[in-house]
Amino acid sequence: MNIVVKTNTAYDMTTFRQLITTSQKGGRLFYDMLLGCPSGWMRYGSSCYGIGDTPITWPAAQEVCETFGATLAEVENSAENDFLKEVARSRGYQGLWLGGTDIFNEGHFVWAGSRRLIRHVAEFTDWYSGQPDDAGRNEDCLHMLDSIGYKWNDVPCTRHQNFACEINAVQVGGDVRSDANCCKFTATMILTCCFAECRRRIMVSLRQPLFDLLVLILYWNRLNMSTRSRTKLE
Repeated sequence: MNIVVKTNTAYDMTTFRQLITTSQKGGRLFYDMLLGCPSGWMRYGSSCYGIGDTPITWPAAQEVCETFGATLAEVENSAENDFLKEVARSRGYQGLWLGGTDIFNEGHFVWAGSRRLIRHVAEFTDWYSGQPDDAGRNEDCLHMLDSIGYKWNDVPCTRHQNFACEINAVQVGGDVRSDANCCKFTATMILTCCFAECRRRIMVSLRQPLFDLLVLILYWNRLNMSTRSRTKLE
């Protein structure tokens, strides 16, 4: 397919990118979808976080996260932990679900998303003194609790809490881009694929020349749609 864009003005790639970042009615353009985190999510470090304002159970929260290609947050260091604490504190949450559970092996908490063991010595943890204690022999899920300064605590998974979903941001071409929605182009031009394949095919293998070609194609598509609209009006 040969794409010819006839114009009297010379546009460089920066101009093309600026032109296609304009939102269209009924959908967001591909370049907008790639940059930053999904709409409504927060970026910290190399991750994007979706904060659930409606308290739900731990299993329900994990299911919501998975719907968006994410998982309940896995805290790897004190800076990330402090970030999530501040989010919970600023919103007045009584508790905030994280991705840890020992439901299959009592006393051995793992991150549900990565299946990594939460080690008390080798890795960062922020358990409150005496926790986890499996009080009542049914406390199998990890949350931050406001009454103890949002330190970690084990609690029954059926309790209703707010929650934090986390999705990795991927480094491509100097910009941090998120996994979620990265395969969505426009309202009239949709490419669907699973999140893993999306990352593998686009976020990892995509290089600047190919990305610039996609930008040109989308710009051509936008010009074509504009031309059709003007033709109908005439």
